[in-house]
Amino acid sequence: GSTSAPSALPGAADAAVAVKPVEEFLPAWNVLVERARSGELEKILVVGGGAGGVELLLAMQYRLARLAAPRTIGFVLVTDAGRLLPDLNSGTRTAFRHILSQRGIEVRLNCRVARAESNAALATNGERIAADAVVWATGAGAPSWLSETTLKLDKAGFIATNEHLQSLLHPEIFATGDCATIDGYVYPKSGVYAVRQG
Repeated sequence: GSTSAPSALPGAADAAVAVKPVEEFLPAWNVLVERARSGELEKILVVGGGAGGVELLLAMQYRLARLAAPRTIGFVLVTDAGRLLPDLNSGTRTAFRHILSQRGIEVRLNCRVARAESNAALATNGERIAADAVVWATGAGAPSWLSETTLKLDKAGFIATNEHLQSLLHPEIFATGDCATIDGYVYPKSGVYAVRQG
């Protein structure tokens, strides 16, 4: 798989909940659920305006609304991009802007997070966005341990493979899904590709 842990972002390792790898996200999600049950959550900030961030935010809002009713937990979606869902077509983007608006979700475009704190995110423009939890749902990053191997990696740090999913330097090793990139191809890090490769 991949990682979304913003390790280079000041404060993020301690203050942000990373969505990837999922085996680390699930226990953190259970903590958020318990905080919602006990009334400790009033606002959640999700960083990442791609399909993963939007889908996760809507799923979290749906689940937590059933726990916290009649109290409402607020959500803010922050992205450094100039538009939501930049990899999707305009009709899909319009439909999701409408859904987010209907559900009362605040969306902030062109807003890059510079620092995470336990109760806020600080943007590069100096703005402080208060939140009881910061969830990091940005694009895929290569797991750091890959750089400690003798495997050939692509420019982003993912395992470089041929069309048969074999490591370019060690053909006896296969890599699939988000941890790898097929040499010469450009495609998003998305679970659908891992499924096809499987």
